Amino acid sequence: MSDESGQRNNTLTPIRAARRLLGDTAARWRGRLDMLRGLFVKDPVEQLDRIGALLRHFEVYRNVDRALFYHRFAANLFLAHRLGIFEVLDEQPISADEVAEHCGIRTEAAENLLRILHAQKLVERTDGNYCASSFAREFLTADSSLSLNPMLDIGTCYAEAFPAMIEGATTGEVPDSLDIFEDNADVDALLDGVNAYLDQAGRELIARVELPEIRHLIVGSMGVSFSSLILSTFCDARVTYGCLPHLVERIPRLRREYDVDPARVVETHPHGGEPSEDQWGRERFDLVFLTKKMVLDPGNDLGDKFARKSLEVLNPGGVTIFWETVHEERRPTPIARALEGFLDFGVSPAAPVLTRDRFRNRLRDIGFEDVRFVSCLNETTTFTIARAPG
Repeated sequence: MSDESGQRNNTLTPIRAARRLLGDTAARWRGRLDMLRGLFVKDPVEQLDRIGALLRHFEVYRNVDRALFYHRFAANLFLAHRLGIFEVLDEQPISADEVAEHCGIRTEAAENLLRILHAQKLVERTDGNYCASSFAREFLTADSSLSLNPMLDIGTCYAEAFPAMIEGATTGEVPDSLDIFEDNADVDALLDGVNAYLDQAGRELIARVELPEIRHLIVGSMGVSFSSLILSTFCDARVTYGCLPHLVERIPRLRREYDVDPARVVETHPHGGEPSEDQWGRERFDLVFLTKKMVLDPGNDLGDKFARKSLEVLNPGGVTIFWETVHEERRPTPIARALEGFLDFGVSPAAPVLTRDRFRNRLRDIGFEDVRFVSCLNETTTFTIARAPG
């Protein structure tokens, strides 16, 4: 009996699924029809003009409309992250009152945010209580190996800096929270976010390009994750770290997080930020890894100074890898890569745009050969590999 009943249930399951799919499809079409009917309320002629404009610009309009929706999606996620809601929630449901108490916010605010997070499928709701979804436990808590928290930290950092970024567009001044030259900036958020991102992008880069034999490389605090990838690829390689003093202080923590063997570290040293005046360790390297240096302090030509210094310290045939946003010369830049330039704008609103031709010519004028651009993460980011003569 039970087997026959189970077979009947298994037979009905696809039918139920088909009915649900048809019902959902019908509901979507009814919603679209209702929206279309609404367009003709009040002044049909004016609405026809609007429909014509929508049809002419449909693709761009759809992208902007989606972006405005996902701005709210992201903003709620940033807010919940900054308030620590995901760290409070666990597998056992708790009330909005308890979430509010742990996070130091009003109960009404907690319930509002939790309801939105429930709709986003980031929390689950049972009998009026809330717990983290399996996705949130896997990706939105600090102790998970797959945690997206570093990128959420950067997102909240930029969200909070938005008014200062508007001012920076006029004055050229870098927002205090994004100024990596200052210890009171959100340095840890920037360092953790960039290292997490480069850990992902760097894996694809190393898999795709053929590098010379690397025996000794130098990176800064934002390249610790990349150094770990290189050390894993080249078994005899060793690394030197150099950066501003307040960033050097954070390198030991990053080395532990990315499992860099202390025995393979030649030295870690602070410098003043003027490449022509600083001593870069033993100044003989096969690889120099520079992160967003070409946009920094453009009035002081700091990017060119870093590029020239890197060429000086390279062994013949060695390479400098620049992580920069590189735009196309004539055709539109792929949108994902172009939007990385928004992050550059935050840390240097007065920096000139880098295009392939301009950047290649700058590096060749400095003395590099064989300048190559490699886009990674589905055209999201770009590495520029420039080889020293040799």
